[in-house]
Amino acid sequence: FSSFLLNLKKDIKTARKFYKEIDIILSLDGERPELELDILTGHKIVRIENKPNMCEANQYLTHIIQNYDSLSEYTVFTQGHPNDHIHDIKLEIIKNIGNDFSTLPSSKIRSLGERDHELLARQFGEMITGKKINKSIWSGGACFMASKKTILKNDISWYKKILENGSSFKDSKFAIERLWSVLLSPNEDWS
Repeated sequence: FSSFLLNLKKDIKTARKFYKEIDIILSLDGERPELELDILTGHKIVRIENKPNMCEANQYLTHIIQNYDSLSEYTVFTQGHPNDHIHDIKLEIIKNIGNDFSTLPSSKIRSLGERDHELLARQFGEMITGKKINKSIWSGGACFMASKKTILKNDISWYKKILENGSSFKDSKFAIERLWSVLLSPNEDWS
């Protein structure tokens, strides 16, 4: 884990103009208690309570809400073991710097079907936005990066609403991980 962060730091330094503009939010779920400092950015690691039905969505939304007025230019949201879902996260971050939103690895718009988690995503998306949601941009592992500009398009109350509704929606973790593109850009047409 530490070598992963050191290598990521080295690779991101090659994109020096962005080095100080990126925060990486790791959803650790209580893992690695020995880590007190994110060796990539020098930020202290803050432990956020894991809500079982929300998993990383709780950490991601809590970070956005708590840091709304002081977000970095880009924030990478990833689970504590990103290589389980992304072959080369370092390359994906560097490839996508400059994009307002990108899943990691990059993905295109996909239809949300009637099966299990896709159906949950449609239901949660429609409940939270009040509109039909039939497509989204997502990739496995709920790993993505977003620009400060994209996050700030929505008022902080929007993220609080998602967190509140997600806390009470059964298995919202499966819905929200497929909806980050929608939740960050709810005014776009996702029907």
